[in-house]
Amino acid sequence: YKTDKDGNVRKVHTKVESMETTLDMENEAYSLRIEGRPFYVIFKGEQGKRLVRQLKNLDNQTLPKGVANLKQAMTFFAQAYTVFSPTFVVTNFGRDTLNALFNLSNNADTREIALKVLNFKALGQNIVEMQKIASREMDGEPTSKKIQSQIRAAIKANKEGKNLSEYAENVEVAARLFQAVGGRVQFFGLKDVDQRMADFQKRLEKVKDPKSGGLLRKGGESMKLLKDWMMTFNTGVENSIRLQVFREALKVGMTLDKAAALSRDVTVDFNRKGNMTNILNTLYLFFNAGVQGNYRLVRAILNERSPAAAAVLLTKMVGYFTVYSLFSRIWGGEDEETEEDHVDRLSDYERDHQIQLWTFDDKGSHFKLHAPYGLHLALAMGRRVADVIAYNYSDGKKGTSPGDAAMGYLETMVEGVNPLGSAGHWMITLVPHLARPIVNYNTVAVNYMGNPIYPQHRGYGPEVTDAHKHFKGVNPISREAAQAWNSFLGGGKYEEPLGGDWLTFSPETVDELVSFFTGSFGKDLFNLAAGSGD
Repeated sequence: YKTDKDGNVRKVHTKVESMETTLDMENEAYSLRIEGRPFYVIFKGEQGKRLVRQLKNLDNQTLPKGVANLKQAMTFFAQAYTVFSPTFVVTNFGRDTLNALFNLSNNADTREIALKVLNFKALGQNIVEMQKIASREMDGEPTSKKIQSQIRAAIKANKEGKNLSEYAENVEVAARLFQAVGGRVQFFGLKDVDQRMADFQKRLEKVKDPKSGGLLRKGGESMKLLKDWMMTFNTGVENSIRLQVFREALKVGMTLDKAAALSRDVTVDFNRKGNMTNILNTLYLFFNAGVQGNYRLVRAILNERSPAAAAVLLTKMVGYFTVYSLFSRIWGGEDEETEEDHVDRLSDYERDHQIQLWTFDDKGSHFKLHAPYGLHLALAMGRRVADVIAYNYSDGKKGTSPGDAAMGYLETMVEGVNPLGSAGHWMITLVPHLARPIVNYNTVAVNYMGNPIYPQHRGYGPEVTDAHKHFKGVNPISREAAQAWNSFLGGGKYEEPLGGDWLTFSPETVDELVSFFTGSFGKDLFNLAAGSGD
């Protein structure tokens, strides 16, 4: 095979006895097998060489040996914040759903599919089936001969140009086809090839010595079962929307390849990476997720439509979110004592990244739905326009002044397009993930939403020591530990301990550290242990 001047692959030989000795096999030739037979695709020119090197991952930067251990630590953090966080799983499913609806509905060719994606019964079936597939992979169980036969029949029908609707109706067959043609995406791309090889080596060692470990090993196996279940469940959730798009695409007559490509593209493809991704992901958690999220939005708005159409779409989105924000101020109500709107009590992060669904209980209670990647910039703009309207309408008593709104949006925009992740303050954002607690707690001391970790001195009256600086909902274990250590050093609520506050800490800092190192799941367990709950 060779590529022509238009970049299309053409068959030039059905049999090759010998190959040119001048051919640069590493940079110009890409090998593949078709029905078990080896073939080579020859790419010419500098662009062709770059494509070959990308296909072979030749330019992908590998981690130095010492940094590889750091990568394992970052994988732990990624799993703690995503796989082992029930809250994240739910919000991420909602975000993926909104992403898919937005991307499909804004393309005339896929608008019909968008209307059929929200089939909750089918989505539930997809989650179960994708979890089964992931579990069987972990256990090394082969696909049944019956399903294999149906997959072969579907691939044959696809080659013959037949409609594949009948295979899309069977979720078990559809899921296997979805995986076979490359539709499945790993959950946040948590592990690279080197880590998978290391895991495989560990399994081999256990096979060689199956009796080692005793009770400790049994406990470890129980924890591994729980971990594996959560991993496979998240694989099901992460791919349920994509599988549904794949099935609906087959029903409207798409080929397997086109349906798989569409399913991967409806939301963020975490498996798409650059040459430096391994290194940058080691320093900044979810760096690649931030890059791919922004890239997908920019492409959907700017590259897939004319500039005029893009401007109209952006204006509409900002207009929709402005109207939503105005009604949100009404729906949220106000505090009876201060007459402050409940919506103004939310942090900038919450209002810029989340859509509030108010419960109308006069207490400001609400559910929240995370905005899709990148779309939060339109939400942030719309809500600030609404805030300025409220500010002018109330003579400055509510909302935000135009100047503060402009500066606030500028900060949100910079934070939104940078791939380093939100950390509550620009200085913390620039610091690699593992060093953030050290820098944060010794400087600005804010959480990821930019709010102070513990109460600040109001400027009047005596100032309490750090051990007594906490909010009402602090974990009792953290509070008792911080105050006991403070007393041990000779301190009290207002009396400084030995060495001052340098040797003590706020209970809120303990809660933040638990959340940082274990995610929301670990924090929930910590609260459960204390009997405090959330």
